[in-house]
Amino acid sequence: MADIPRYYGLSFGEQRFPYVEILVDKSIIENDPVCSKNEINRFRSIFPKELSDLSFSDHINAGSFGFLKSIQRVPKCENGFIPFFFQFPEKKEEKCTKCDGTGIDPKIDWDCLECHGGKKISYNWQKVWGLAVSLHLFLKTISRVKYDTSSRLEQLFTIETGVNPGQEGCSVQVTLLEPIIQVLEKIPKGQQIYEMEEAMRTAYLWICGDNHPGRYKVWIADSYGWLNIECPGENAGMFPSGSMGSPRMMQSAHIDSPFQQLALIAAFAALHDKVIS
Repeated sequence: MADIPRYYGLSFGEQRFPYVEILVDKSIIENDPVCSKNEINRFRSIFPKELSDLSFSDHINAGSFGFLKSIQRVPKCENGFIPFFFQFPEKKEEKCTKCDGTGIDPKIDWDCLECHGGKKISYNWQKVWGLAVSLHLFLKTISRVKYDTSSRLEQLFTIETGVNPGQEGCSVQVTLLEPIIQVLEKIPKGQQIYEMEEAMRTAYLWICGDNHPGRYKVWIADSYGWLNIECPGENAGMFPSGSMGSPRMMQSAHIDSPFQQLALIAAFAALHDKVIS
């Protein structure tokens, strides 16, 4: 498969909060792609409680995109790319009143069943699902015009996500292209990619806290550079799917929540940073 001109890239960052930057080729933005209203309304019907009453910014060329303006445009151009970014929704932590924050229920002298280590953790589901849907539609919208690009750089990989409630409803599919395959093939079998692990851990703990303990492991599975990823959840992660040639597919398994999905996006953003640095 011929190299695809880069129409977007990802970068993981952490300042006051963890975030992912999406750098989109300026010629795509100049075409002002618009998200399909049918797609937007479809997700409103899928998530009536969380999204039905929220407005949606549907122009990529505007200052923000998505539900709750989840994806923000940065008003500058860097080497022919226009940056957008999203920050990961932060969980809310409160001291448990039943155990007074000790984590031990005084009535039974055992672990408190209403909290996790003395903290009650809750989530803003409008922000969580709003971001997951917005990111899905953002990537889908810019990918429709991916060849209208002026970039001389090469696309490293593409990402497609699914967003639905229920088991395996938050799937992730990554297509690894030749430039990144060549890099991965040079990494020894069994070697872990710590940058991806740390980004995944940082994003997941920011969203979930310690309420969902899990494993964060990324490693090269064989001498051909195949990636394996384990993330929180029972047998959850991303694994090779398809042939050994180019491009190569990676498909998620047991990704049931947007928390897992967003953490995997963070991991691939960190991989993009590692390869281009």
